[in-house]
Amino acid sequence: MSAKQGEKHHKAKLIEDDVREIRKRVAAGETIESIWLSTFLDLGIESATTIGMAARGQTWKHVR
Repeated sequence: MSAKQGEKHHKAKLIEDDVREIRKRVAAGETIESIWLSTFLDLGIESATTIGMAARGQTWKHVR
């Protein structure tokens, strides 16, 4: 049995659309911290690290 990926994982804090938006904003030149502070801190994501890892493809590798 394989591990659950992405939104299907019980501890997921992001959804695939969030990841796409993060990557789009980073590609446009926005910083990880500004993305986190402006959008995801209010959603309960306690660390910019989560955003940075998703942006760099260290997590959510299956999302294009």
